Amino acid sequence: MEAMAHLFLSDEYTQVNYWQTCEQLLPHALACLSLSEPWNENKAVRMTLLNHVASYLLGRARYEEARRLYQQALQLGEQAPDAEHLPIVETLHGLGIVYRIQSKYEQATFLLQRALRLHEQENSTEDELTAKLLNSLGVLYREQGKLELAEPLYQRALHIYEHLLGPDHSRVGQALNNLGNLYMEMNKCNLAEPLFQRTLRIKEQAHGPEHPHVGYPLNNLGYLYMKLDRYDQAEASFRRALHIWEQTYGPEHRLVADTLQGIADLYLKQGYYEQAETLHRRALVLLQRHLGSDHPDVAESLHALAYIYEMQHQETEAYSLYQQALSIRERVLGPDHPKTKATRSACAHLQ
Repeated sequence: MEAMAHLFLSDEYTQVNYWQTCEQLLPHALACLSLSEPWNENKAVRMTLLNHVASYLLGRARYEEARRLYQQALQLGEQAPDAEHLPIVETLHGLGIVYRIQSKYEQATFLLQRALRLHEQENSTEDELTAKLLNSLGVLYREQGKLELAEPLYQRALHIYEHLLGPDHSRVGQALNNLGNLYMEMNKCNLAEPLFQRTLRIKEQAHGPEHPHVGYPLNNLGYLYMKLDRYDQAEASFRRALHIWEQTYGPEHRLVADTLQGIADLYLKQGYYEQAETLHRRALVLLQRHLGSDHPDVAESLHALAYIYEMQHQETEAYSLYQQALSIRERVLGPDHPKTKATRSACAHLQ
């Protein structure tokens, strides 16, 4: 257990060959966790390994497996009141991200806010973990449409990373990418584009042009260029992100679905309905497999498919898909979220 906790990598940003090494060690780490469970003599070591393995599984989009391991780690941490706070904070953070991805926003908010409070109580100065927690809370608020709450968190996280790590560190790129995403949603495209471009340069210099982290700014640039009607640049960015993620993770990964949706939306804007429908259906299958049938990203694909049918005057099929998307969005995002209102309006138009 101690050897595996030492060997199993914990940080994809700073440790070379993170994905390959963790994939090789994964079956051995799972065996250690399973075989050692009756003893649980060293809770700190066990908790460390649970966190590291869960974090890797989270990156691989194996969300339910990650959730179970994080919950085991949290149970261990709460059984030991004198335990170090860092492993508990990491567990709360990881579990909060899983719940955010699964659109369980109330649980995610509770866990991430608890993690930040606990860490700030134990640390008088802001460190990298503080910035990491702020970033994750910002993503959570942005996904719920609470853009005004997300912006100061992103700005504070960016300031911490730049102060501690310098302007060209990979984590700075992550913060820039998140802030660019926020500005794009706020229709501040003139602010978003330089942030995405700077992120891309940082990621390529830090990891190389084919690293999976390079896919994030490329994917976001695809959406930004599409928003600005720069279709050739949008498709080139999407295609490069898709190639990187398929090469790294395989064609069935959750991130592949995001880029497929982007290319499909691009084709839709240009009136290529058949190609758009094929890609959205492929993305929908992947999203339902990874996230379940009641997730906002699933609603996104359903809404897009409905619009494709509407544009081709297949109103019955379109209305049925809009209704499915509306049902998900009302339950998960709430009746007043902008995306819920958009789908409700689309349904009313077809009635």
